Amino acid sequence: LTAHCKELQDAMVLALRKAAFLRDVGPRLVAVRGFVLLLLEDSTQATEGSGEGARGRGTGGACAGQLDAEVLGFIKRCLTHQPEVRSSLYAGLPQVYARCVHLRPVISDLLVSQLSKFHQPSRSEPAPVDLSACIVYAPATSGTQAAASLASAFASAHAGPSAVHTAEPVAHLLRCLSACLSHDLRAMPGMPLSQPAELVQDMLVRLRAAGAADFGLTKQTDLSMSPSGQHNVAVARLLQTVLVAAVEVAVAPLGEELLSEQGMAAAMGMYAVHGEVTALLKAGGPSTAGGVGAGGSSKGGKSGGGAGAGGSKAIAPSTAFLSLESSVRIIRTACAAAEQAAAARDAHEASPDDDLHQPHGEPLLRFAVHSAQRNHDALQGQERTAAARTLLPLLMAEADRAATAATDPTAASKDVETTKGGKESASRDPRPYTVVLLEAVEALVRGAPDRATLASIVSTLNTARENGAA
Repeated sequence: LTAHCKELQDAMVLALRKAAFLRDVGPRLVAVRGFVLLLLEDSTQATEGSGEGARGRGTGGACAGQLDAEVLGFIKRCLTHQPEVRSSLYAGLPQVYARCVHLRPVISDLLVSQLSKFHQPSRSEPAPVDLSACIVYAPATSGTQAAASLASAFASAHAGPSAVHTAEPVAHLLRCLSACLSHDLRAMPGMPLSQPAELVQDMLVRLRAAGAADFGLTKQTDLSMSPSGQHNVAVARLLQTVLVAAVEVAVAPLGEELLSEQGMAAAMGMYAVHGEVTALLKAGGPSTAGGVGAGGSSKGGKSGGGAGAGGSKAIAPSTAFLSLESSVRIIRTACAAAEQAAAARDAHEASPDDDLHQPHGEPLLRFAVHSAQRNHDALQGQERTAAARTLLPLLMAEADRAATAATDPTAASKDVETTKGGKESASRDPRPYTVVLLEAVEALVRGAPDRATLASIVSTLNTARENGAA
C-alpha cells in the first residue's frame, strides 16, 4: 500500500519515528524492523519499475530520496540504542545492503566505523577485539531501568550487589558486516580487498592465532560474584559468541577468500578456544581462597574474595549456536571428506585429510550437529520440513560412517578435544558421536508435523541412500 499512497507512507514514517524516540526497548524494536521493511519495499518497487516509474512513487525520485535520508538518520541513532535494538538492526541490514545498491557505501561506512570502536588494530595486542569495551556495569542502585536492560545471557548468573551486561553485540556486528561483504564477493569476485574486508580479515586471522589467555582468561581468573568476577564471566561468554560468529564467517566462501589457510581449519582452531573457555567456566575459577582474584583485577583478591573460597561453582557457558546454513556446510564438508577417504581406501590410494573426523576436529562437528538440530526445532511449517530434508541424509550418512568407525580396530579410540597448547581435555559431551547423530535424527523425524511430511522425508532419505549405494 505504501507504494501507491504517499500519505500512508508518511504516516508510517511518523509513527516509527515516534517509536524510535521512546526509551523502551519494545517500541524501538518495532521502529527498526519497520524502517528496514520500508527500505526493502522501496527497493522492490524500484526494481519492478521501469523508465520514469523506476523511482517514481508520489512526487518521484525525491520521495525515495527523502525516505532513504530518514531511514539512514534513524540507523545512525540506532547505534546508540540498547543492545537488543542494535542486534535487530544488524540482522536486517544485510538484506537492505543486498537490495539497495545505492545505500551500500553508506551502510558499509557505518558498520566499519562501529566495529572499529572495538577493534584493536595494533598487532602488539594479541586479542583483535577489546571485549571489555563491550561490557558495562549496571549498579543495583541505579533503578529499574538498568535492571530491565540486563542481557538475558547474564541475568541468571551471579546475582550480586552489581551486575554486568553487554553494551555492544559485537558478534552480531561481525556477522552483519561479513554478510554484506559476501554480497560484494559474489558480485565482484577477484577484486582487491576493500577496507571493510581487511578489517574482517584482520579479526579472523588474529582470532585464529589467539587463545583464551590473550583475553585475560586463565585458570586463575576470578569468576566469583565480585564485580571483577562478573566482568570476567561476561567477557568469557561474549568471547564465545564472537568465536561462533567467526566460525560462521570462516566456513563461508568469504572465509576462504580472506584466510590464506583453509577456512575449515581456521574454524576448528577457533572452536578449540571456545572449548577452552567452556572448560574454564565449568571449573568456576580458582577453588582455593587465596586463588580468587589472583588472575583478575579484583580489589578483594588479597583477602580471598569471599565467594568461591574453598570450592567453585560451575558457570554455564554461552548458549550461542551456529546458523543453520553454517551447520549444514560443516556437516556436508565432513560427509564429502569421508566419501573421498573411503574412495581412496577402496582404490588403495593415500587417504586425503579428514580433519573433522579427527579428535581435534570432532568437537566442531558435534557442535554443528547440535546447532542444526536447534535451528530445525525453531522453524515452522515448510521451512522446518525443508530443513529436515536437507539434514536427514547428511546425518544418516554421518551416523553410518561413525558406526563403521566404532567397529574399526584401527580407528581412533579417543573422544577428546585438543587445545591450542597441545594438551587434551575431556570432551564436553561424553556420549559417543554415533549416539549424538542418532538422537538428532530421531528428533528431526519426531518433529515432522504430519504423516505426509514424514513419508516425504523418508522417501528423500531412501533416495539418498540408494544414490550412495550406487
